[in-house]
Amino acid sequence: MATYLTEREARDFAVKKARNGRGIFAKHAFRTGETLFRVMGKLITCDEDDEVDDVTRANTYRYDEDRFLSPAGRLGDFLNHSCAPNAKIVKDGRKLLLKAVRPIEAGEEVVMDYATILAADDVWTMRCRCGTPKCRRTIRSYAAMPPKARAALRAARLIPAYILAIKAW
Repeated sequence: MATYLTEREARDFAVKKARNGRGIFAKHAFRTGETLFRVMGKLITCDEDDEVDDVTRANTYRYDEDRFLSPAGRLGDFLNHSCAPNAKIVKDGRKLLLKAVRPIEAGEEVVMDYATILAADDVWTMRCRCGTPKCRRTIRSYAAMPPKARAALRAARLIPAYILAIKAW
């Protein structure tokens, strides 16, 4: 699948080989709190999720109680996980924005914590290979994490309010 980047995305980021496949790298420095880019793609419902192909389903972001956003072929498709992220998702109205949680240097890979976009009713795990000293070894939904790990993510203000509002069935 071809990768489509907006003019601004192409100016600010490069998609290239990373520790875990391909990743997003900053072409210049970003400040804490700065919006990096808007995660764009196709909205799919929970009911449709079972029927979509693996490319569309891969790397989806929880959007609300009943929908996911699939960035297949867009910049957000290449956002890798880290247990020590430098970016987070913020929902602003109907937009999912990726924002810097600390300064990001030119050439640095932009990474987020996948647990922060999984709601309490998401049953998904993945072995973590982020390689950071803070690695949790398994990525799972925020709600399924041990209390100490949940407290750390909340204290760092990494969990979007809309994710916390989605309760398990």
